[in-house]
Amino acid sequence: MRIVVKDYFSTYLGANYQAKQFFEEKINLSDDEEIILDFKGVKAMGRSFAQQYWSQKLNSNKKIIESNQSEMILKMLDTVKKDFV
Repeated sequence: MRIVVKDYFSTYLGANYQAKQFFEEKINLSDDEEIILDFKGVKAMGRSFAQQYWSQKLNSNKKIIESNQSEMILKMLDTVKKDFV
């Protein structure tokens, strides 16, 4: 399953509740074992969203693959990932 992230949210990912809701309603309820999250068109990601994203990703039983992240998205995900590893 492929999900275009900006179609679910907008071009800015800000609040942590958005990431939690996204996993609860879209990812974890999916019948697919592998989910590709396409970040094309997402311009910015807030730290609270990124932290909740990693928390939810690590607790999900799905294989989640990110694609088409901008440099900013990559840096934010890498920065907060260190809090969980």
